[in-house]
Amino acid sequence: MDKSQYDICLEVLKRLDDSGVLSKIILIGSWCLPFYRDLYFCDREISALRTRDIDFLVSRETKFNNKVDLPVLLEDLGFILDHSFPDGYVKLVHPELIIEFLVPETGRGTSKPYPLPELAMNAQRLRFLGLLESDTMTVDFNGLKVTLPHPVNFGVHKMIVSSRRKNIDKKTKDIQVGLEVLRLCIDNRDEPKLVGLFKSISQKQQKGVMKSFEDHEAEDIARILNS
Repeated sequence: MDKSQYDICLEVLKRLDDSGVLSKIILIGSWCLPFYRDLYFCDREISALRTRDIDFLVSRETKFNNKVDLPVLLEDLGFILDHSFPDGYVKLVHPELIIEFLVPETGRGTSKPYPLPELAMNAQRLRFLGLLESDTMTVDFNGLKVTLPHPVNFGVHKMIVSSRRKNIDKKTKDIQVGLEVLRLCIDNRDEPKLVGLFKSISQKQQKGVMKSFEDHEAEDIARILNS
């Protein structure tokens, strides 16, 4: 990431920490990759690190201890509240970064955003996010405790989502990142965790993931899961 993005991201995390929000949320999406690279994979290179989007996952069980007006908290950094019509989703937009909150979709689903009144925000509901909150790790970043999905869960989630993508560019990026992270996990002796997680997902999801492995010459990973 370039320095301006890094500095703004660090300041956002500091303010979330000072307000008591950071410990209640999970950093997901592409911004996990620099943390994985620096703090879990010993600086081994991962592609596609740079992105404007910072996504935070909020569990449906999360209870915030106090109200924090995030648009006001981050306003002086240059973030403005952006509304998506007619869906009603909101995100905080900056020339360098975009902050969005997500929650796991359950049941039949709805197109309405999930209200987060304690943060003066709302969240988009998406499928399969439960996989990211089911196994997390906390890393120390400049004195801050940042919660991330375990890299194995991150990689498998990317493969599941990629199998449902219609946008070819996003599909290709998801597969590339998913395969890179999973191979680094295998090098990091996370094979048992990968096998266990793969067995825990549905048969339909397993078939979709295995097809992606076959289509993208990832027989090395497929063999581990079939062993």
